[in-house]
Amino acid sequence: MRLRQIDAAVEDFDQAILHNPDYAQAYLSRGTAHYNMGNFELALKDLTDAITLDTDIGMGYFGRSLALTRMGRDEEASQDLERAVESGLDQTTLAGLIQEIKAQR
Repeated sequence: MRLRQIDAAVEDFDQAILHNPDYAQAYLSRGTAHYNMGNFELALKDLTDAITLDTDIGMGYFGRSLALTRMGRDEEASQDLERAVESGLDQTTLAGLIQEIKAQR
């Protein structure tokens, strides 16, 4: 059931992007949905697009750091984590989530 809901959300974000290709939040949300489905390459692309459109989008950097960590690209993930913290997100919470992912690999 949850997967169908995420698929439906991705379709909604596709439509939002089609109507407004400069809407960073839609790329961020679609990237998050792809991440939650385990599609890390697609998540990485969308999150990168979100960051390109809005360089201050801290959750974009954090989401991309999660995807990069899942892909074993820890150095790049660390750089994005730093950018997320610089944007005002809580370092302790973010670092803890990254460590949990690394432990699961």
